[in-house]
Amino acid sequence: MQSDRLLTAGLIDYAGLFPPAGLGMAEAARNYAEYLGGQEAEMLGRFVLPASRLSEFEETAADLLPRGAGADPWKVAVLLTDSFADEIPRILKFNCSHWADSPSGHAVIDVIEMKASTQATIQGLRTSLPEFYRAFIELSVTERFTELLDATRAANFSAKIRTGGVEPAAFPAASAIVTFMEECLARGLAFKATAGLHHMVCSTYPLTYEAGSASAPMFGFLNLFAAAVFLKSGTTQADVLAIMEENEAHAFVFTEEGMRWRGLEATNAQIQEARTEFAISFGSCSFNEPVEELSRLTTSTPST
Repeated sequence: MQSDRLLTAGLIDYAGLFPPAGLGMAEAARNYAEYLGGQEAEMLGRFVLPASRLSEFEETAADLLPRGAGADPWKVAVLLTDSFADEIPRILKFNCSHWADSPSGHAVIDVIEMKASTQATIQGLRTSLPEFYRAFIELSVTERFTELLDATRAANFSAKIRTGGVEPAAFPAASAIVTFMEECLARGLAFKATAGLHHMVCSTYPLTYEAGSASAPMFGFLNLFAAAVFLKSGTTQADVLAIMEENEAHAFVFTEEGMRWRGLEATNAQIQEARTEFAISFGSCSFNEPVEELSRLTTSTPST
């Protein structure tokens, strides 16, 4: 398999409900159904929605959900709040109502995401959440965030980092992202990312889709996940930081055997290991933009 496919399999969790796209539920659900049936479906991960909109999703997506014992379910990630003790029962009820032969359609919530600023919050979620669910705890890279990473590891959860937003101040420094990944790796923690990664490589892009939007430097999803692969394979911190800040798309070369970046190489086995055990996915309000940008790169770059 071409290495770009290994790097991007199931990579994009579709968050069309969230800024800057901010789509309505009906349009976001239709888009997800379309992407699942499209040529690049293998790049698609979960449908992301807030717990507060679960009933709306259930009603709006009813006609789109697959049916029948042989149908693959829609996989859904739900964002919890501090009221998670009230939200978790609704998630359990949803899953019980959307099993394979259900007339309501087949879907499964198997991933939970939640912001946490205290160890007690993480421990409380662990007490309330059945083991079936994978949880990603969103942490800010602050002075004491390693204590929260320790609590995340103790709870057998995974970590999450916010890599952008609709204001320039929402974007962390590249060094902060590298530190986050290093600390996750040291603890054997997997992570996902969200926001500001719908372009492929670092550059200055509009912050929203509105006419006249302000622009700001953004990271690319290829920067982040290539950096994660090379970090896990033992690349130096300096090189990992340089990968995070790379703004030349053609510096990344994909072959049948692996991926190259400016003289460094990662094998397919290293890519697959990093994606499976370490760098899991990213949330994006757009699916088409990252898919199309990657396609332009891989079709214009020699494969040897």
